[in-house]
Amino acid sequence: MIRKIGNKERTNGMRYCTFCKQLGFGRIAAVYRDWRINLACEKHKNKLDSRDDGCLTEADYQTWMGL
Repeated sequence: MIRKIGNKERTNGMRYCTFCKQLGFGRIAAVYRDWRINLACEKHKNKLDSRDDGCLTEADYQTWMGL
């Protein structure tokens, strides 16, 4: 699920595009994030993973598998 970054997330350190940083462009402000916490600017929005590949986190497993 792709969504915009909120103000609370931005103050907690989610500020810069993950893809620009990997390409060496420096600190470009992030606007969007995906469920894996990859951050993206407007230019790299299409690189975010919007699908759910069926992987469950520990919290999901405990909640949905009834442990």
